Amino acid sequence: TSPHSTQPSLAMASLGESLLPNTSLTDEEVRKKLLLSHAITTLGSKGWLFIAPLVLLKFTPGRLLGPAVWGLSTMIAAAVLSPGLGSWADRSDRGMVITAGVAAQAFAVLGSTAVLFTGLNDASESESNLAALAAFTLFSIVEKLGTTLSDVSVKREWAPRLLSGDLLASTNSVMSQIDLITETVGPFIAGLLITPALASKLGFSHPEDSGFVLVGLLNIISFAPQLSLLRCVFTARCDQLQPLKPEEVQRKSNPLLTRAGAWSAWWNHPSGIQLLGVSYALLYLTVLSPHGAFLTAFLAERQVPSWQLSLLRGAGALLGVLGVTFRP
Repeated sequence: TSPHSTQPSLAMASLGESLLPNTSLTDEEVRKKLLLSHAITTLGSKGWLFIAPLVLLKFTPGRLLGPAVWGLSTMIAAAVLSPGLGSWADRSDRGMVITAGVAAQAFAVLGSTAVLFTGLNDASESESNLAALAAFTLFSIVEKLGTTLSDVSVKREWAPRLLSGDLLASTNSVMSQIDLITETVGPFIAGLLITPALASKLGFSHPEDSGFVLVGLLNIISFAPQLSLLRCVFTARCDQLQPLKPEEVQRKSNPLLTRAGAWSAWWNHPSGIQLLGVSYALLYLTVLSPHGAFLTAFLAERQVPSWQLSLLRGAGALLGVLGVTFRP
C-alpha cells in the first residue's frame, strides 16, 4: 500500500474523532455535576415531603391517622426493601439503575397528583378516604425507593468510587450542607405556593391542593436535568462504575435483623450512649419529632398557617446549617 493512500484515511479518522462529543471529565467537573444533581433532587424532595402531610390530612379529616400511616408505612417499606434493592443495584448497570430511580420518582409524583385529584373529589370534607390514603402511601413508597436508587446510591457509592482524598471529603461535606440548606429552602418555597389567591387562579378550592400540584410539577421538571447530569458522569466514568462481580456482591443485611456483635458493643459501651439512643428513638414516637411530617401535620390540624409551618421547618434546618458551617 502506498504511503500517500493512508494520508486521507488518517485525515478522515482525525476529523471523525474531532466530531465526536468530548465525554472526558476532570475530577472537579465530576464533583460539580454530582453536587448539582444532588441539590436538584433534595430541593424537590424536601418541598414535596413538607406539603405531603398537609394533603394527607384531607384523607382523614380531624385525625392524624393519614400522616401516621403514611410515615410508618414508607419507613418500614424502605427499611425492608432497600437492602434487596441495593443488592440488585450492585449487580446491575449503573446507568440503568439511575434511570430506573429517576423514572420511579417521576411515576410516583404523577401518581400522587392523580390520587389527589380523584380522591378529594370523591370524598366529602368530613369523611375519610382510606382508599386514596392507601394509594398515596403506595406511590410514596415508590418515590422513596426511587430516591434511594438515584440519589442516595450516588452519594454513598458514586462519590467514593470517582473521588478520593480531600476532594472526596470536601464533596461529602458540601452534600451534607446541601441536605440542610434544602431543608430550609424547600419548605419555604412550598409554603410560598400555598396561598388562597394562587389556588383561586388555578381553580382549586384549597391552597394546599394547588401547592401540592405545583410542587409536584416542579419535581417532574427537575428530573430531566438530574438524570442528564448523572448520565453525563456515567458516560465519562463508566469504567469506574461497573457492576460488582458476582463473588463481590454480598446481600446487605436487613436492618430489622440484629447483629449480635454490634448490639453487644452498643450495650456494653461505658459512655451511657444506651440511654441517649433510646431517648432519641422515643422522640420520634411523639408529635415532637424533629421538624418531621407528623409534627407538620399536627400543627396544620391546629390551624397553624402554612407559611408559619415552612418557617418552622426552615428554622430547624438553618440551625443545622450553622452547626455544620462553624464545625464541619
